[in-house]
Amino acid sequence: MNFLSFPEYNGSCHPEDWLRNFKFIATFQEKMVTETELVRLALLKISRSIYRDNNNSITNFSQLLEFLKADPSFTIFKINSEQKLLSLRFTYLTDIKDFIIELRQLLSDAEIFELKLQKQSIIKILPSKLFPDTFSLKIAESQNIHEVFINLQNFLFQYKRIIKYGSVITLCHVDTGKLLSSSLNRYTGGSQQYWVFAVDRRPTDYESWTIMPEVSKSGIPPVYGGNKEIGSPVYYGDRITLRNNGTGQKLHSHDPMRFKSPITSQVEGIKTPFFMTLNN
Repeated sequence: MNFLSFPEYNGSCHPEDWLRNFKFIATFQEKMVTETELVRLALLKISRSIYRDNNNSITNFSQLLEFLKADPSFTIFKINSEQKLLSLRFTYLTDIKDFIIELRQLLSDAEIFELKLQKQSIIKILPSKLFPDTFSLKIAESQNIHEVFINLQNFLFQYKRIIKYGSVITLCHVDTGKLLSSSLNRYTGGSQQYWVFAVDRRPTDYESWTIMPEVSKSGIPPVYGGNKEIGSPVYYGDRITLRNNGTGQKLHSHDPMRFKSPITSQVEGIKTPFFMTLNN
């Protein structure tokens, strides 16, 4: 890139970034010139909505930076950067590294440099309903910005492990270690619906269950929406549906007074196309 192709400054980026890039290009020019001459050249690359050749007192880069920061376009840029910061959202699909890089850039663009304000801004955008105390408190008590981002990274790693709608899980029996499984075989008596049983093996699709919203009515598929979109966290007390990934059937149980397992005489666990939910 040369001076001819170098973009003009119009207030759409931070003036410090623009000047840094301008100086970088200048170091590769064959003819070395004075700072004053470079400043004059830089002024020619500034939008006429900001500079109109009527300020001849700018002779160095410090004065130029001060001039650019005093322009209303920079105030607008900072406000816009702060709005972008507050609208920043982290989901289970978000890459942690990319999120932190963007967060740091927006803090810098908005010129939020005071540690207290940085911590307040970060806490505002965290999905803190999951960790209302522990991790937010760690960030609030951080002594420097390095510690803030270390604690933030730990927070986001924990968030990635939270069970969400659309998550695939296995259900393990605490005492035996066996996994809840299913098949397309049906009970020969009782409800005559599909089997649900425990197995001692490495999990397959038949031991994998997808978490879905509550089924509101028999025969109607679960509906995603509101705070139960795919990727939304499952909170304590939520009503959910579990779909077996091997069979595509949903898990539910029967009235214990009606149907019991022929082997254990426990409540019959079955799967039906769109019926049962598990309620906390």
